[in-house]
Amino acid sequence: MVSGIVHVIRNGLRWRDAPAVYGPHKTLYKRFVRWSRMGIFDRCAHTFFSAICTAATDIFWLGQ
Repeated sequence: MVSGIVHVIRNGLRWRDAPAVYGPHKTLYKRFVRWSRMGIFDRCAHTFFSAICTAATDIFWLGQ
């Protein structure tokens, strides 16, 4: 499901143009809307970038 949402967003597709391998386009769209309203994508991005910053800081301090 996440792969389908990412594919649509990344390629600038309309939801109905999503490849069938990702499931029904209505399901993709409904999940995207629901997860967006719940803040799922914001939390994922925050967690991802926090981990990158922590790793970069650790690498910086190891080099000192």
